[in-house]
Amino acid sequence: MELLSSWIQNIILFILLSVVIEMLLPRSDMQKYVRMAAGLVLLILILTPIMKLFAMDGEELMERARESIASIPAAGNDIDAKKKEIQARQDAYILEQTAFQLKEAAEKGLIGQFGFRFDEIEIELKKGDGNIPGDAEKIRAVLAKEEGGREVEEIREVHIGADGDAKRIEEDLRQEIVKYLSEKWEVDSEKLEIVIEGG
Repeated sequence: MELLSSWIQNIILFILLSVVIEMLLPRSDMQKYVRMAAGLVLLILILTPIMKLFAMDGEELMERARESIASIPAAGNDIDAKKKEIQARQDAYILEQTAFQLKEAAEKGLIGQFGFRFDEIEIELKKGDGNIPGDAEKIRAVLAKEEGGREVEEIREVHIGADGDAKRIEEDLRQEIVKYLSEKWEVDSEKLEIVIEGG
């Protein structure tokens, strides 16, 4: 009878001790591990009389329990790595969808006014989390000439050997496109980089 009362007393003392330890810990991920370790020790305390009946080696059981507890942080690191991988995939998908929406919002006007279409849109975000595209560090748009863009194209005067004028005209066109996209996308013009293919 004394064996039974000491067994119950040990269980009650351990439960009280684990509750006090749990109350002293701050709310964090460690609290889950402490609860699990306390649960394993309580399980061993409860099973001690049964182990004595079957003459099971308690040291061997404790060693197994220590090994399983030691493997818990490694599993936590694996979960963190998977979480980061999923977050990276989600961020890439969001950037892809944002680029698609930016293209849809401005491409018709770009074709109609300037005769260009989007070939590619790349978005670079600032370090850390942010709203897209407002917190974009840079939006790079690669434009290509639209074949059926303008129905009637203006006839421009051709200057032979006026390479400086052609560059100035191209830069003026680029600035007009930057202004158009900046207004359409509601983004600062400094954040836009326009590359005209073949230009």
